[in-house]
Amino acid sequence: MKLMIVDGNSIVNRAFYGIRPLTTKEGIPTNAIYGFLNILFKVRDEKKPDYLTVAFDVSRKTFRNEMFSDYKANRKGMPDDLAKQMPYLKEVLSALNIPYLEKEGYEADDIIGTVSKKCEENNIACEILTGDRDDLQLCSDLTTVLLVTTKGGKTETVDFTPAGVMLKYEVNPKEFIDLKGLMGDSSDNIPGVAGVGEKTATDLIKEFKSIENIYANIESDKIKASVKKKLIADEKMAYLSKELATINVNVPIDLSFDDFKIKSPKEDAIELFEKLEFLSFIKRLELKETEEPKKELEFSDDISLLNGADKLYYLIIEDYIYINIENNLIKLNLLENIEKLKPYFEDVNIKKCTYGAKETIITLYSMGVIIRNIDFDIKIAAYVCDPSDSDLRITGIVYSAIKEDIKEDFEAIAYLPSVCEALSDTLNENGLYKLYNDIEMPIMEILAGMQIRGIKVDTESLTELSHKYEESINALTKEIHLLCGEEFNINSPKQLSVILFEKLGLKAGKKTKTGYSTDNSVLENLKGEHPVIEKLLEYRTIAKLKSTYVDSLLSLCDENNILHSKFHQTVTQTGRLSSSEPNLQNIPVRIELGREIRKLFTPVKDGNIFISADYSQIELRVLAQICGDENLINAFKNNEDIHAQAASKIFNVPIDEVTSKMRSDAKTVNFGILYGKTEFTLAKDLGITRKEAKDIIDTYLNKYPNIKRYMTDIVSYAKENGYVKTLLGRIRFIKELSDRNFMTRQFGERIALNTPIQGTAADIMKIAMIKTQRKINELKLDAKIVLQIHDELVIETSKENADKVKEVLRECMESALKINVPLTVSMGAGENLYELK
Repeated sequence: MKLMIVDGNSIVNRAFYGIRPLTTKEGIPTNAIYGFLNILFKVRDEKKPDYLTVAFDVSRKTFRNEMFSDYKANRKGMPDDLAKQMPYLKEVLSALNIPYLEKEGYEADDIIGTVSKKCEENNIACEILTGDRDDLQLCSDLTTVLLVTTKGGKTETVDFTPAGVMLKYEVNPKEFIDLKGLMGDSSDNIPGVAGVGEKTATDLIKEFKSIENIYANIESDKIKASVKKKLIADEKMAYLSKELATINVNVPIDLSFDDFKIKSPKEDAIELFEKLEFLSFIKRLELKETEEPKKELEFSDDISLLNGADKLYYLIIEDYIYINIENNLIKLNLLENIEKLKPYFEDVNIKKCTYGAKETIITLYSMGVIIRNIDFDIKIAAYVCDPSDSDLRITGIVYSAIKEDIKEDFEAIAYLPSVCEALSDTLNENGLYKLYNDIEMPIMEILAGMQIRGIKVDTESLTELSHKYEESINALTKEIHLLCGEEFNINSPKQLSVILFEKLGLKAGKKTKTGYSTDNSVLENLKGEHPVIEKLLEYRTIAKLKSTYVDSLLSLCDENNILHSKFHQTVTQTGRLSSSEPNLQNIPVRIELGREIRKLFTPVKDGNIFISADYSQIELRVLAQICGDENLINAFKNNEDIHAQAASKIFNVPIDEVTSKMRSDAKTVNFGILYGKTEFTLAKDLGITRKEAKDIIDTYLNKYPNIKRYMTDIVSYAKENGYVKTLLGRIRFIKELSDRNFMTRQFGERIALNTPIQGTAADIMKIAMIKTQRKINELKLDAKIVLQIHDELVIETSKENADKVKEVLRECMESALKINVPLTVSMGAGENLYELK
């Protein structure tokens, strides 16, 4: 016989933070319940227990708080969206005939421990499903801990027996309590012994087996003097921490195994699941006995069904096109039927709705079809509704929008009208439809045009550059080997670590599983310590340029030496555009080697040139608009040097006495504030002490009080609402702000601070692109937008139209959005990208 007990709070928390926000049409949040049930059903089906129950905490205050008032004091309260789901979760468990246990004054772990002890007394195997490793102390011959972990975004369950605990942590389950007592636990605010970490604690427990035995042998030579001092200083805290970490297995609670037997769901379960819109669970649990099995989709090949249509829904998947026309489903080989389909796709009076419209525009263009009047794209709509949703696959969007569980992408064609309607409603309800319709959809078509047009690459020069880089890499390899006194694999972190930190005796930084890290941040910190460091950094720069750009560009160009880089609008959470194959946003421009690559990008049409416009300090200008700081506003209005002005205020000197070093430091502060840099990071960037960095930040914020107020207010707004907005209403949800981990919450605050600024700058660029394209079309200019990189827009044009294009580009970019400071651009022209700068 086997009983499974679930750590309710642990699993529901993991589900809440691991699954994108889900809500019913009534506005009930459901992601935590959905994720909890997914994990529960998966493990239950695998393990097949005879008995099942769930344990919950009742309140944050338990008997441990009476022992130590600061126990779990650092824990934030439960996020509102999770708190709203807890009553529903318990209602769901009751409907499923799964009993749950809770006891005032005790934690779920204590109830779990008590149940496991009861199982052992009755010779019943016990399995504990939890995400909390504290329960590992309960492992025994009869008790197994099923520890839920997340790796690479996937949830996995690892079974821990006593042997597994010993293998992983080098102590047995009972000694695991002593281990935690010594090293403490920051998540529970258990102090442990100050200065004793996991390694030292493990070594001590391996040697002495318990905290009691450690103190009984405190004078032993096996305990280092420095560790001994820490142990003696915190003896009381060590014993207290062990007591806090020990699970109480004698909770006064009535237990009856008969109550825990697996039973069928109650009759009213289906009503609750329908209310929560858990259609897939209704099917999975077979709650509807009379429900007919889902019929396979039936497709016609009759194109005449499209006659007279005013709206069609379509999906292009591999070689086939799937069409939904008034709920008649059509499936056709696309290439074989393209001439018959062409009139319908090119008809401006027929609205088209799809998933991934940009890609379908490009596919149809390659077949000679210019698709017109794309009315709705569910991928873009879902992205606008929640840009933090990392899963924008069509199956996920269908489920999120209408709770229909489909397995294959093509099945979505049957539900496309309902999905479009649901997403349209969500856009309208959240005030996002204008952003979607006026910015994102027009940008989608512009990006498709950019990708179709492409940019030419001088492949002959590219090949020469590849050889040049290869020679540089070979020369640097010899220099590095000479400086280190032996040959080794420079690309092997393990071998390089041995050379740098053992042979050369340089100061090691962070340690990884395979040894001390040799990543670029570590090498940057070692600059000046040994001449090989600069050579290694140069080697890596050239090697990356060669592999990422030079060599890959040769394989990415088409037969006409044209590169069709892919542009994306649903990847970043701030609304910024991105690119891949290659990532044109990442071509280094601060080093000459990187700038050389820009020389290789030329116009597609011979004789044409590039015209570019680059926004000047757009994010600082947006900050001035958002926070309304008069110092910033006046500086931009008077065309002052914003960094010199900041330096004058920070270092308290007249502006004409600001040195280049002061200006450079102030520039770092100006942009650092935008990204929420801490005093620690600023100190590192400027090469000063943390106190000096803190003084600079404090002075800066005192001199710019509205910026300081903005930083406080936007974080408070984000914490209260769970999201922030750009000036144009773009929303970004920030779940990190309610995370249990302090560092994650700090990261959430930086997101809250930066997103309205960076997101608004992204919106401005998109508006500028739309205005520019429309003006080019209106004036019938021989010009095409070909690239958007960071704050720069690049147009290919004939030399005859160059002056007019410059005028259009400047006007459209500088008038993209009216704010209280001027938007200014710097212009460039040239026969390749290099000449634009």
